[in-house]
Amino acid sequence: MGDTLSVCVSDGADQTAPLPQKQTLEKYRVVGQSGATVRKDVNLDSPLVANLEKDTIVDVSAVKGRRAHIVSPVDGWGSIKTETGYVILKKEDGEIYRYKIVLKEGAVIRKGADIDTSDVVGRAEYLDIVESTGEVQEVDGIQRLRIKQGWISMNLRENGSVGAPIVERVD
Repeated sequence: MGDTLSVCVSDGADQTAPLPQKQTLEKYRVVGQSGATVRKDVNLDSPLVANLEKDTIVDVSAVKGRRAHIVSPVDGWGSIKTETGYVILKKEDGEIYRYKIVLKEGAVIRKGADIDTSDVVGRAEYLDIVESTGEVQEVDGIQRLRIKQGWISMNLRENGSVGAPIVERVD
Protein backbone atom coordinates (compact mmCIF):
# COMPACT_ATOMS: atom_id res chain seq x y z
CA MET A 1 0.00 0.00 0.00
CA GLY A 2 2.43 2.54 0.57
CA ASP A 3 4.83 4.47 2.64
CA THR A 4 4.53 4.91 6.38
CA LEU A 5 5.14 8.23 8.05
CA SER A 6 6.56 8.07 11.54
CA VAL A 7 6.23 11.08 13.84
CA CYS A 8 7.82 11.46 17.26
CA VAL A 9 6.11 13.92 19.53
CA SER A 10 7.65 15.11 22.79
CA ASP A 11 6.17 17.38 25.40
CA GLY A 12 9.62 18.10 26.80
CA ALA A 13 8.84 16.44 30.12
CA ASP A 14 11.96 14.33 29.83
CA GLN A 15 14.19 17.39 29.62
CA THR A 16 15.48 18.97 32.80
CA ALA A 17 15.00 22.68 33.23
CA PRO A 18 15.56 24.75 36.33
CA LEU A 19 12.49 25.59 38.34
CA PRO A 20 11.55 29.25 38.12
CA GLN A 21 13.10 31.25 40.93
CA LYS A 22 11.03 33.61 43.01
CA GLN A 23 11.40 37.00 41.41
CA THR A 24 12.98 39.68 43.58
CA LEU A 25 11.09 42.94 43.21
CA GLU A 26 12.29 46.34 44.31
CA LYS A 27 9.99 49.23 45.11
CA TYR A 28 10.45 52.53 43.30
CA ARG A 29 8.50 55.79 43.57
CA VAL A 30 7.58 57.95 40.59
CA VAL A 31 9.25 61.28 41.43
CA GLY A 32 9.20 62.98 38.01
CA GLN A 33 7.06 66.13 38.07
CA SER A 34 5.06 64.89 35.06
CA GLY A 35 4.89 61.31 36.27
CA ALA A 36 6.42 58.38 34.37
CA THR A 37 5.75 57.00 30.91
CA VAL A 38 5.59 53.19 30.74
CA ARG A 39 6.18 51.49 27.38
CA LYS A 40 5.65 47.91 26.19
CA ASP A 41 9.36 47.03 26.04
CA VAL A 42 12.77 48.49 26.82
CA ASN A 43 12.85 50.55 23.58
CA LEU A 44 11.87 54.18 24.03
CA ASP A 45 9.79 54.08 20.82
CA SER A 46 7.76 50.99 21.76
CA PRO A 47 3.98 51.34 22.24
CA LEU A 48 2.69 53.28 25.24
CA VAL A 49 1.28 51.18 28.10
CA ALA A 50 0.45 53.89 30.65
CA ASN A 51 1.36 57.22 32.16
CA LEU A 52 1.83 56.84 35.92
CA GLU A 53 1.16 59.77 38.22
CA LYS A 54 3.81 61.27 40.48
CA ASP A 55 4.16 59.44 43.84
CA THR A 56 2.92 56.11 42.39
CA ILE A 57 4.81 53.18 43.95
CA VAL A 58 5.90 50.59 41.36
CA ASP A 59 7.46 47.10 41.58
CA VAL A 60 10.59 46.72 39.42
CA SER A 61 11.93 43.29 38.44
CA ALA A 62 14.98 44.31 36.36
CA VAL A 63 17.05 47.34 35.39
CA LYS A 64 18.83 47.78 32.04
CA GLY A 65 20.83 50.99 31.85
CA ARG A 66 18.41 53.85 32.53
CA ARG A 67 15.35 51.63 32.02
CA ALA A 68 13.38 49.65 34.63
CA HIS A 69 11.04 46.71 34.00
CA ILE A 70 7.90 47.59 35.95
CA VAL A 71 5.61 44.67 36.81
CA SER A 72 3.08 46.46 38.99
CA PRO A 73 0.74 48.38 38.86
CA VAL A 74 1.23 47.86 35.09
CA ASP A 75 3.65 45.70 33.09
CA GLY A 76 6.15 47.57 30.94
CA TRP A 77 9.35 49.60 30.91
CA GLY A 78 9.96 53.07 32.35
CA SER A 79 12.98 55.37 32.56
CA ILE A 80 14.74 55.74 35.91
CA LYS A 81 16.23 59.02 34.70
CA THR A 82 16.55 61.03 31.52
CA GLU A 83 19.71 61.33 29.43
CA THR A 84 20.40 64.62 31.22
CA GLY A 85 20.09 63.01 34.67
CA TYR A 86 16.58 64.17 35.67
CA VAL A 87 15.26 61.49 38.07
CA ILE A 88 11.89 59.92 37.17
CA LEU A 89 11.89 56.74 39.30
CA LYS A 90 13.62 56.64 42.69
CA LYS A 91 14.31 53.46 44.61
CA GLU A 92 12.46 53.34 47.91
CA ASP A 93 14.97 52.49 50.58
CA GLY A 94 12.82 53.55 53.48
CA GLU A 95 15.63 55.55 55.08
CA ILE A 96 14.70 58.91 56.58
CA TYR A 97 17.24 61.70 56.96
CA ARG A 98 16.93 64.63 59.32
CA TYR A 99 17.92 68.18 58.40
CA LYS A 100 18.09 71.29 60.58
CA ILE A 101 17.08 74.69 59.22
CA VAL A 102 20.22 76.81 59.74
CA LEU A 103 19.14 80.02 58.01
CA LYS A 104 17.84 82.57 60.53
CA GLU A 105 15.02 83.58 58.13
CA GLY A 106 13.85 79.94 57.91
CA ALA A 107 12.91 78.08 54.72
CA VAL A 108 10.02 78.37 52.28
CA ILE A 109 8.32 75.03 51.56
CA ARG A 110 6.91 74.66 48.05
CA LYS A 111 4.58 72.08 46.54
CA GLY A 112 7.04 71.16 43.74
CA ALA A 113 10.78 71.29 43.14
CA ASP A 114 10.63 74.29 40.77
CA ILE A 115 11.41 77.40 42.77
CA ASP A 116 9.75 79.91 40.44
CA THR A 117 6.51 78.13 39.52
CA SER A 118 5.57 75.98 42.53
CA ASP A 119 3.07 77.21 45.09
CA VAL A 120 4.20 77.97 48.64
CA VAL A 121 2.67 75.47 51.07
CA GLY A 122 4.38 76.52 54.30
CA ARG A 123 7.51 77.57 56.17
CA ALA A 124 10.10 75.83 58.30
CA GLU A 125 11.47 78.08 61.01
CA TYR A 126 15.09 78.54 62.12
CA LEU A 127 16.38 75.42 63.98
CA ASP A 128 13.33 73.33 62.99
CA ILE A 129 14.13 69.71 62.13
CA VAL A 130 12.63 68.43 58.87
CA GLU A 131 12.61 64.83 57.60
CA SER A 132 13.48 63.72 54.09
CA THR A 133 14.08 60.55 52.10
CA GLY A 134 17.18 62.30 50.80
CA GLU A 135 15.68 62.92 47.35
CA VAL A 136 17.32 65.93 45.76
CA GLN A 137 16.62 67.63 42.43
CA GLU A 138 18.65 70.45 40.98
CA VAL A 139 16.59 73.33 39.65
CA ASP A 140 18.31 76.38 38.13
CA GLY A 141 21.59 75.43 39.82
CA ILE A 142 20.06 75.11 43.30
CA GLN A 143 19.61 71.73 44.95
CA ARG A 144 16.07 71.20 46.19
CA LEU A 145 15.35 68.73 48.99
CA ARG A 146 12.09 66.80 49.19
CA ILE A 147 10.69 66.82 52.72
CA LYS A 148 7.40 65.39 53.97
CA GLN A 149 5.59 68.72 53.48
CA GLY A 150 7.02 69.53 50.01
CA TRP A 151 10.33 70.91 48.71
CA ILE A 152 12.89 73.32 50.20
CA SER A 153 16.10 74.79 48.81
CA MET A 154 19.32 73.51 50.34
CA ASN A 155 21.01 76.88 49.71
CA LEU A 156 19.98 80.43 48.94
CA ARG A 157 20.05 81.60 45.33
CA GLU A 158 22.35 84.65 45.19
CA ASN A 159 22.93 86.51 41.89
CA GLY A 160 22.39 83.37 39.85
CA SER A 161 24.70 81.17 41.92
CA VAL A 162 24.64 79.06 45.07
CA GLY A 163 24.56 81.08 48.28
CA ALA A 164 24.42 80.47 52.01
CA PRO A 165 23.15 77.10 53.30
CA ILE A 166 19.52 76.81 54.40
CA VAL A 167 19.70 73.26 55.79
CA GLU A 168 22.29 71.05 57.43
CA ARG A 169 22.04 67.27 57.81
CA VAL A 170 21.91 66.22 61.46
CA ASP A 171 22.30 62.43 61.31
